[in-house]
Amino acid sequence: MRYSRHLNLDRPKINRKDLDINLIIIGCGGIGNNIAYLCASLGIKNIYLIDGDIIEISNLNRQTLFFEKDILKSKSKVLCEKLKKINSQINIKYSSKTVDQLNIDNILNINNKDKTIIIDATDNMNTRFLLNDYCIKNKIKFISSSTIMTTGYVYSHIPSLNNACLNCFLENKKSNASCGIEGVLNGSLFMCASIMISEIIKIINKEYNTKNIPKLIKFNSYDYKIQLININKNKKCNTCKNKKFIHLDNKKEMQFCSKNFQKKFNKKDYEKVKKRIKSKKKINDLNIGFSFENIIVFKMGKILIKESTKQRANIKFNQYFT
Repeated sequence: MRYSRHLNLDRPKINRKDLDINLIIIGCGGIGNNIAYLCASLGIKNIYLIDGDIIEISNLNRQTLFFEKDILKSKSKVLCEKLKKINSQINIKYSSKTVDQLNIDNILNINNKDKTIIIDATDNMNTRFLLNDYCIKNKIKFISSSTIMTTGYVYSHIPSLNNACLNCFLENKKSNASCGIEGVLNGSLFMCASIMISEIIKIINKEYNTKNIPKLIKFNSYDYKIQLININKNKKCNTCKNKKFIHLDNKKEMQFCSKNFQKKFNKKDYEKVKKRIKSKKKINDLNIGFSFENIIVFKMGKILIKESTKQRANIKFNQYFT
């Protein structure tokens, strides 16, 4: 039987009927890749993947279901296709749009709140707080996660328990750190996903109650440390106490782990371009082309430059290709 190794467990007890839920995973990168795989393998009936980013070579060391041939393709689409091959018995769909305050209702399109769990596998604080606002406002179960370097956290909010929201304890700790700058150990993402699948099962099994409120789970995968921290509601919290959902109206530009800027050149000049770059820089040969620094050059005549701004990408392009 496909799921026998799960169903035979004494603890946690897993009932196939209880897996008929709607799981929305926002972010298909390091955390999203791994938690999506675990959920599909577990047999969760309905999975919705959302990510507006494309796959780049720097993703491949930790986003385990992406391969070299997938570079430049939509993360959510590729992940959806891979999961369907892993488990054809469940329903999986995707959106290649980036969630923001203007489109969140249309993209999520939630019909049954009671059977829905939203998974925050995003890479920036603005989207994280946006999802927190949305879930508090609409009373939807929400599991947030983040990993940077070797550390990370997982935290669950359950509306019926009215426990603390993210804003209660993160409001004054907003960080500009991103895995694109600070780095992240790939094993930390597996640890994060392992904790998250346990949280999902606990929510499905209704193990959390007024006497067993979800705790903030902090971990360090390299030092083998894990902490369970009680989080009290902030009596002055704008979100869950005062019902002011300011992040839903936030107009600031969101910071992601990376931004990809595409340029083009005549593919007939590929070998000339490669020879010129190779004389100046150490390059890495790929089946699809070659890479150096934060740039991928494709045989098809495309260049992918990872930079923080369009202006910086143009500088790199002019430096090496004009």
